[in-house]
Amino acid sequence: MGSFKKMLDSPARFCHNKKTMTQVEVYYNLHKKCLSVRDTKTGLVVKHTHAIRLKGDRRGYRSGLVHFNVSEKGRQRVLESQRKNVHAYVKGCVILNKVKGLEERKARKPKTLRQVTYNPYKYESFVDIKTGKSIEYARDVFIDGQKVFVVEESK
Repeated sequence: MGSFKKMLDSPARFCHNKKTMTQVEVYYNLHKKCLSVRDTKTGLVVKHTHAIRLKGDRRGYRSGLVHFNVSEKGRQRVLESQRKNVHAYVKGCVILNKVKGLEERKARKPKTLRQVTYNPYKYESFVDIKTGKSIEYARDVFIDGQKVFVVEESK
C-alpha cells in the first residue's frame, strides 16, 4: 500500500495541478466482469471498479478532454481471430482514492447523459448510440459497467 500512496503523491501524477488526479485508461475486463483502471505512466492496473467518472486532462494535445481510443491494429486482430482483446479504452483523469464501490454508483450517476458504444465488429471507433456518429473526445465521461456515457453540460 505504501508504494501506491507514493504513486499518488508524486507531482507527475497530477492532471490538473490542483488535485491529486491521475491520468488513467479505463477498459472493461471480460474476465473480472468489471472496469480495469490502468495508470498511463506505469501501465499497471491500479484499481478495479464497476463505475467511474473521468474528467479531461489539462496537458498535451486536445487538453481538457477525455479521449476515446481504439487501436486499429488491435481491432484487426479481433476481426481476424474472432476473439476479443484489450484494444479500446477511455483515457482521462480521476482521483483514484475517490472511486467508490458498486453500492454508491447509482448515487453518483449524473442526470444528463448521452450514451456511447464501441463494437469492433460493427464500428471502427466509439460512436454515439442515437446518431451513429464517431466520437473521439468529451469533457466529462461516466462509465457504468459496459455502458459509457458522455456527461452533457447543464443549460
